[in-house]
Amino acid sequence: MDELTKGFFNKIYQTSGIGVGFADLNGIFIDANEALLKMTGYSKNDLFHTRYQDITPSEFHKVDEEVVDLILNRDQTVEYEKELFRKDGSRARLLLNSVCLKNEKGEPVAFAATLQEISQYKSHQNKSNDYKDKYFSLMDITNDVVCELNSRFHFLCITPNSENILSYKPSDLMGRDLFDFIYPNDLFIIKSIFENSIKNFSSAYCLFRFRSKTRQWLLRDCHMKPFKASTGETRLMVNFKSVSESSLELQNEVKKQNEELGRLDEYLNQRLNDLKALYTVTKAVHQSIDLKEVYRIALDTIMSLKNVNMAFIYLVDEVRKEAVLETYRNVPESYIKKVSRIPKGVGITWKILDSGKLLNVEDIQKSNEIGPAGKDLGNIGVLGAPLTVDGKVIGVIYFTTHRYRKFDHSEVSLFSSISDQLSLAISKAQVYEQLRKTNKREKIISAVTMNVHRSINLKSVLQNAVGSINKNVPGADCVAIYMANGGKAVLNSHSNNHTDTNLINIFTLDVSGVTSKILNEGKPIIDNKVSSGSEYRIDFIDSATSVKSYLGLPLRHKKHIIGTLNITSSRDNAFDHRELAFFNIVTRQIESAIDNAWMAEALKESEKRYRELYENVPTGIYCKSHDGKIFMANSTLIQMLGFHSFDEMASKYRMRSEFLADSPGHTLKNILKKRSKITELESTWLKRTDIDIKFSSSICGSPPDPKVSKAVFRIFQESFTNILRHAQATKVTVSLQKKRDYIKLCIKDNGKGITESSIYNVDSLGLLGIKERAHALRGNVRIKGAPGRGTSIKVQIPIEGELKLKS
Repeated sequence: MDELTKGFFNKIYQTSGIGVGFADLNGIFIDANEALLKMTGYSKNDLFHTRYQDITPSEFHKVDEEVVDLILNRDQTVEYEKELFRKDGSRARLLLNSVCLKNEKGEPVAFAATLQEISQYKSHQNKSNDYKDKYFSLMDITNDVVCELNSRFHFLCITPNSENILSYKPSDLMGRDLFDFIYPNDLFIIKSIFENSIKNFSSAYCLFRFRSKTRQWLLRDCHMKPFKASTGETRLMVNFKSVSESSLELQNEVKKQNEELGRLDEYLNQRLNDLKALYTVTKAVHQSIDLKEVYRIALDTIMSLKNVNMAFIYLVDEVRKEAVLETYRNVPESYIKKVSRIPKGVGITWKILDSGKLLNVEDIQKSNEIGPAGKDLGNIGVLGAPLTVDGKVIGVIYFTTHRYRKFDHSEVSLFSSISDQLSLAISKAQVYEQLRKTNKREKIISAVTMNVHRSINLKSVLQNAVGSINKNVPGADCVAIYMANGGKAVLNSHSNNHTDTNLINIFTLDVSGVTSKILNEGKPIIDNKVSSGSEYRIDFIDSATSVKSYLGLPLRHKKHIIGTLNITSSRDNAFDHRELAFFNIVTRQIESAIDNAWMAEALKESEKRYRELYENVPTGIYCKSHDGKIFMANSTLIQMLGFHSFDEMASKYRMRSEFLADSPGHTLKNILKKRSKITELESTWLKRTDIDIKFSSSICGSPPDPKVSKAVFRIFQESFTNILRHAQATKVTVSLQKKRDYIKLCIKDNGKGITESSIYNVDSLGLLGIKERAHALRGNVRIKGAPGRGTSIKVQIPIEGELKLKS
């Protein structure tokens, strides 16, 4: 309690004529006021550390024990009589009211009691009886009917002469409801007068028609005054009188004129208040671009208006085709949970949105247009006004009242003006918000782009991506990228500020999870109310998390879905469907960076394979500059020409034309013709690959067209690289033939055998390279494989014209 209340309480405690004492649970006095000390003759020092049993005669000890049991175990207040020894040894007969005091936890801490001497109590009781006798005597001698009504307006007490004025005996009216006897057309106003008298605790006067015992309507004058009963209940003392017809006419005329003046005054005041309200809203609209602040001022102003008990605004979500509860005042939580979002075409809200027309209903409980949620609001009259921007309805504002009435013309005009001003505010705020979001999006996209393209290492790319999104996107508490691997999803990188979100490193996909849905359908998923009832399970986190919102997007490579970008938030409604275009741009940047990283990895792998083949292929290879100078040669060519190193070879043959001359034993033509040399080469190869290679060639004379030669070499290079990497082969047979007008290359291994899905897999870059090289020269490729029986590749490239592959 505050200091003023404490002071007031202490003053009453000290000055009261009623004794008050406190004892602990052992019965030892803690405190006593002056009245108790005066009754007993003790001082406070005398009572402190004294048990109340010590000053109680022994014949009352049993009673005290029973009282303690009642107030402790049954939580009751007990009134009883007992005696106490005064300090001088005499006895005081007292009336006690005892109670147990408890702490915040409901535990007993002390006993308290009020004490009155029996003689003083009797005096008060006698005075009360005197007042009661006077009260009934006054009621008996009055010519008017005097009644006492309770707060529910039921008759409690009636003077004996009630039959003269009301035509009923007191016994006929006792316990009955006054309003059951009032003329129906008078009932509304009379009921309001009586209720206001109780509510404002003020006197009132009214005139109404009272139904007599013979069912006639008697005109009666009524005065009332509220008072407080001893129980604390507010009651009414009511005086009824008869009214003459002449006085009634005069009274009615005066009343009519007063009502007209009152209505005029009320109308003028209302219009003044309306103008003030409209000015307040208009000022807020033109001085602020913060829509929440405009809503606050507007709704506070609306709620101050007469007859408005509730106000709320719906705005259209164009993406989800829903009407969303944007802001509100005095709206019950049950309504918010039921219809915070209204699907398109449902209910009166969408009727206003589609038609752009006002709705003004006198009693929504009787309206066929209002749905059950609207009727559960507890309102009666409702006005719905469309919010319009550039001729397009973007929302609805509702004004409701607890009264049975339609809003009148002046109110409709005011509310329409307010809705126009709010529409303008929403339009301004949307433009500003769009500019702000656009600027923010551009900054985020720039930050993400810069971070993901800082590296061409795939691991770094993905980690930079999730870190940048986690840092720059509002609400992105946890960001994770999962890549598809067979029937599983593997966590590649993550950035997690959400401490109780535990990510699963690898898990098997199933149709109930969001990852499976995104990988299969390639569409983003937004769930702003994550719960056990969500359509799809958040499968990459454990169940013991506080994730409230989820956004998932597919990651693609060459039109194929390779993984998912997952973002979670601890907030409800963290992700807006309207922001999907922005997130798609972010994912495109990540996909571009992934593509660059994979290209870099493929280039490294290709360079490695090229270097391996360059050094190990059983064919002499050299590189020359545009002027014919040799600057690089592989070990096969160096050995074929009989040298130990490139430097040794280069010291003799600086130009390509020099070693291609017909010098005995060293020309390329002669080497190709010598089978012994091929056999030797097959032996540099076996040592390096541990694969038994059989090579045969029927090509004699000059080499074929350089384009064809290069293509055949590259095809052989890709094929042998695939064998080394995937086939697990121990034997390889290579056949190179020239038949009439085409070159035929056949490569067969005894490895594990290629599958049909791998043959047509667009990610099999080596096979794609073989096909593209052959097709570029109008050739054909046939690839066959069987599990455990190896793989064969047959390539035919025409020297001239176009061929079809022969079986």
